[in-house]
Amino acid sequence: MLHDLADRNVVRVRPGMTVTEVVTAATANHPAAGPPLAAAATIFSEVWYAQRPATADHDHRMRDHASRLRHLLADEPAEADGHTAGSPGGTRSDRPSAASGEPAP
Repeated sequence: MLHDLADRNVVRVRPGMTVTEVVTAATANHPAAGPPLAAAATIFSEVWYAQRPATADHDHRMRDHASRLRHLLADEPAEADGHTAGSPGGTRSDRPSAASGEPAP
């Protein structure tokens, strides 16, 4: 999901970004992305922070959220100029750092 957001210049990925920061930035730049991202972030937090085992249901729901996000992003560009607000060039990092202890989805 993070790659989809970065590839479409919805979010400029920075090392150490938290899942909450990703959801907030993506929702600000592409409001329709908010619901599937928030739902995916909840699952991520449940598994990562609460250290609950990931289940088949988690996997199914995450795949559904990712699919919804891809469809939403394909239907509407983030901005007319192709760049995310506040991010000249809209570049991305292929591997966000987990330095904060909270890797993004």
